[in-house]
Amino acid sequence: MEYYWLGLIGGYVVVGLVFGLITQYLSESKGYQGGFWWGFWLGLIGLLVVGFRPDIRQRNYEYHRNNDNNDEKRF
Repeated sequence: MEYYWLGLIGGYVVVGLVFGLITQYLSESKGYQGGFWWGFWLGLIGLLVVGFRPDIRQRNYEYHRNNDNNDEKRF
């Protein structure tokens, strides 16, 4: 019986590590720091949370691109 619990906890840790690494990669690809714990503790729900976050690198690129164009028009 003790091996059952050990296997259950070990399985949850392995699945948590897999989801944690996926959410960390996805989060960092969108410009955020971390994101591992979303996947580790929440699994698929954490993956959805991180997946639907906006990409802040794209937003920063558009902001700087628009401001650079505005600066050139002033002169």
